[in-house]
Amino acid sequence: MFEREFEGLVRALRTDEGREVPPPWRLQAERDRERVRSMGLSTPIGYNQGMSVYYLVSIVLHPGMGDVLRQYEFHAAPIMQRHGGQFVYVLKPMHALTNDAADEIHLLVFESEQGFLDFRQDPDLHQYRHLREAAVKHAQVVPLQAISLTEYLTPAES
Repeated sequence: MFEREFEGLVRALRTDEGREVPPPWRLQAERDRERVRSMGLSTPIGYNQGMSVYYLVSIVLHPGMGDVLRQYEFHAAPIMQRHGGQFVYVLKPMHALTNDAADEIHLLVFESEQGFLDFRQDPDLHQYRHLREAAVKHAQVVPLQAISLTEYLTPAES
């Protein structure tokens, strides 16, 4: 019963009058890819289903240092791409719950954990460390495992 209802829900979300409707993240990713191409980056930033290791980065900035972080990330993005990584999203909380709440939350994805570690140790990245240190009060990195929605919502067999 649940499986048929779930399949119907998925079909309803994917179609509009018989046409397939791309999910909102795909539309945003297409806009992001075009912007990134205009910046001269070779690999489009956005959703990439073939990558498998995700990282959630919660960032607390020093007051007024958002533009400095942007400078750092502008230089870090192509270095990240060399190591098989990319930004998926940059999220900003709408309301701060505490004084030390995250100012930004980044979702990154890498082809492998080793790619992430190599990115963090890349000498080219280290030349921009002063920008990151000036902007970031503290950050927390949480490795994540992606689970497909179908797998997640499918009841386990008893």
